[in-house]
Amino acid sequence: MWFTENFLAYGKELQRSQLSTVNLVGMSAGVPDTDYRIVMVARSASGDVTALNARRITANLKDKDRYLTLEANPSPDRWCLHGLHTANTKERVWLVEGPIDSLLVKNGVAICGITSTKSRRGELKSMFKNYVVVLDNEPEKTYVANSLRECVESGDQVMVWPSNYPYKDLNEMAQAGMTETEIVEFLNLNTYQGDVALVEWWRWKATAPATVIYSKT
Repeated sequence: MWFTENFLAYGKELQRSQLSTVNLVGMSAGVPDTDYRIVMVARSASGDVTALNARRITANLKDKDRYLTLEANPSPDRWCLHGLHTANTKERVWLVEGPIDSLLVKNGVAICGITSTKSRRGELKSMFKNYVVVLDNEPEKTYVANSLRECVESGDQVMVWPSNYPYKDLNEMAQAGMTETEIVEFLNLNTYQGDVALVEWWRWKATAPATVIYSKT
């Protein structure tokens, strides 16, 4: 985990350093010159750097540039995994949304670009013998609800949040004082598969505003 006071300048410096395949995803002229960010490094199973994910310290949840990703080998679906090089693939792996969340539990791996889980499911199954998809507690976001539904229909194990649970993700649970052991116990308790997972998905989705609908598009 790194820190930079000016991520836009840092990204441009990486390009000048002959990292010609780096893609400045989401970066634009609107990003200020002084941009304080925590930079988290994604590595392959062999330890090679595959991407940098930068979290703006002063960002709000709705800011589009809250997270920016630099990929060593950019792909259209922004596929990069954080925590892959330290994961024990023989044990249960927690596939979460954010890199920070992946640091809070043993065998946590973050998927940057959760909408690509369906198209890359074959790769996930070849990497991990036992994985659980843990998306953020945001049933009001169509892409989150759709992605979790697709995982359920594909037969994946999924963690479904209890109704009206006050925390959005593992990070908020940790900030509220929950230990790693307590978080893992919570995840195990709320992990489902098959028809039960679908029932739980509908219950969770029902807590979202009525304007959110499920769509396979």
